[in-house]
Parts: sequence; structure tokens; C-alpha cells
Amino acid sequence: MIEKQIQKLNQKVGEAIYLSALKDIASGRTGSARPGALLWTLSALVVASPFVLAILGLVFLLLDFPNLITIVLGVVFLGLGWMLRPRKNQMPEGAIDRKTLPETFALLDAISAHLGAPKVSKVVLNSEFNAFATEVRQDTVVGIGAMLWLGMSPEQRLAVLGHELGHLANRDVRRMSLPHRALIVLEAWHDLVSRDHYVDEYTGTVERESHGLMADLFSGVLGGAVEALMLLILKLHFAEAQKAEYLADVSAVKVAGQGANSSAFDRFLRFEASEAKRSGILPRKDETGFAFLNRLAATVDQLSEQEATRALTKHHAEKLSLDTTHPPTAYRQAFVNGLPEALVGVPLTFENWAAVDAELQGHFNKIGEREIVANEVQ
Repeated sequence: MIEKQIQKLNQKVGEAIYLSALKDIASGRTGSARPGALLWTLSALVVASPFVLAILGLVFLLLDFPNLITIVLGVVFLGLGWMLRPRKNQMPEGAIDRKTLPETFALLDAISAHLGAPKVSKVVLNSEFNAFATEVRQDTVVGIGAMLWLGMSPEQRLAVLGHELGHLANRDVRRMSLPHRALIVLEAWHDLVSRDHYVDEYTGTVERESHGLMADLFSGVLGGAVEALMLLILKLHFAEAQKAEYLADVSAVKVAGQGANSSAFDRFLRFEASEAKRSGILPRKDETGFAFLNRLAATVDQLSEQEATRALTKHHAEKLSLDTTHPPTAYRQAFVNGLPEALVGVPLTFENWAAVDAELQGHFNKIGEREIVANEVQ
């Protein structure tokens, strides 16, 4: 009963986010605003907590020095502040600069100019059927998956890259950095206060290790509070993230047009539905990494009409919820289909695809070789 009520509430909030995005478009606002006051306030308090502990540690160290008790308390609080401190984003491994991929950066620069987005300074290539955009200190980073590139048409690639650079144009990464750091701090708090678990060797059940009644009570109360706060911030974060996805889809349509954006959605759904076909693909003798990735990406087109229809029907039936950062594809599709022509404008035209493909092929080949090693039968 309670689960159904929570599900209904999630759906109502999801619908409110969808309607809010439509309202923004109708009023001419296509960029994201700063996070809501509640999310920002809670995130700021959580992020501040390690620094408060560190300050308390300094106070204890200086209080009645050289009292052994206050010195010990000071060291403990300083240690806790250090353990719980919010970590900064790290540059993804294998980030590539402009000198190495001039043709690829020319494509990204054209999209940035079309959207008024900041220029990309690093590119990360991986094997996935996905793309991402992030900011690491002063660098703007875009990730491009090899199977996505190989499994999509040039127009669909434009739509996906337009979406990711739309996040940069809307400053979504910077705007949501505080809630993201708060969730990292809460994870550290949770690890600190949670009781250790172990598997009973006789019953096979998961048991919690006890440290005494008072310690268990303290751990349970504080752990429950941390979990509740984490869930609240996570839900608020999901709400902001879903709104950002709708608005980034506007950028995708501006760059590639509505048709390319729709077909890109379809490719993502088909790729997810064809996972079983990829699981049975093994490397061939003397096969290059690039050829292996091409075979994996080609499974997108190997769904039967019945399988494709079943997958699309399943996704169109998906309900709005606050359990994910992305709204259901059907709602995103309906959102972009309703965009006014004046807002969409003229899509970007890019001609130099052959040069970009040639430039990326060697990098994709190395990625594919690593996938071959990972998939080889031992």
C-alpha cells in the first residue's frame, strides 16, 4: 500500500517536472536555473559538515593545551573531517587533447559555436554505446563511446553530441556540483556510521556485527538519519537532473533537427534490447579491435521487427518516476516533438565526417583490442 502511494507521488512529481519544462519553453527559457532552495541548502549543510568537524578539532587542540584528552579529541575530529571531506572530480583516464584529435575537436567546436556552449578541452574515448559531458576544474570534457559512434548515422551523432554540449551550454555540471559533492559526503558518513556486516557461515544469512547496545543504538539512529537525508537529496537531485535532460534535448534538436533526435532515441532503445545478441559474440581469429567493435555495434540492426516492436512498446509504457536521472524516452520524445519551429531553427551542417572517422579509427582499434582481451575464452 505504502509502495503504491510512493509510486503515485513519484509519478506526480515527474509529471510536474515535464509540465515545468514545457512551461519554460513556452515562456522562452531554454536554459537551466540554479537548483531549488531546499536542495541547495541541504547540500551546502552536508558539504560543510566535514569542515565543521575539522574546526572543532582545531578548537579542541588549542583548548587547555597540552591536555591529553583535548589533544586526542582534537586529533579524532580532525581525522573525521579529513575522512569525510568532499572529493573533487578527477580527470577521466585517457583524456585526449586538441593536438591529438584536431578533426574531432573541429566537429565539437562547430557544435559549441552553434549552441553558444564553452569549447571542449578534452575528449575521452571508451567502448560504450553512450556519451557524456562533464567539467573537471577548468577543463570541459566530452566522452564518446566507440559503439555509439559506429552504430549511429552522422545526423544521430550530431543529436547525441548536441545533447551533451547542451548540458555544458546550460552549465548543468557546474550547477549541480554542490548536490553531487553532498551525496559523496553522505556516502562517506554512511560508511562511517554503518555497522559492519558479515555472512553467517552456518546459516548463510547476512548479520550485523554488534559493538554493544549503546553503540548499536547510536549507529542505528545516526545511520537512519544519514540514509533519510541521502534519499531526500537524491530525489531532489533526480528532479533537477530530469529537468536538465529535457532542456538538453532542446539543444540536440537545435543541432541535428527533430528527425535525427527521434532516430537517436530509437537507436538507444534498440541497443538496450539487443544486449542478448552481443553477449554471444566472441572475437574471431586475427580480428582487429576495430572490426570487433563494429560487429558489436551492428547488433543494433539485428533485432527482428517483433523484438523491436516489443522493446519500443515497453519503453512507451514506462511511467514517470523520481528513481532515475533521465525521464522516460516517450516523454522526452513528446517534449521535443512539441518544440516550436522558431525555437528549433536551422540544424548544423557538418561535412568532414570522413576525416573524423579516419582520425578516430586508430583509437577505436586500441579500445577494441582491449575488449578482445577481456572477451577471450580462457
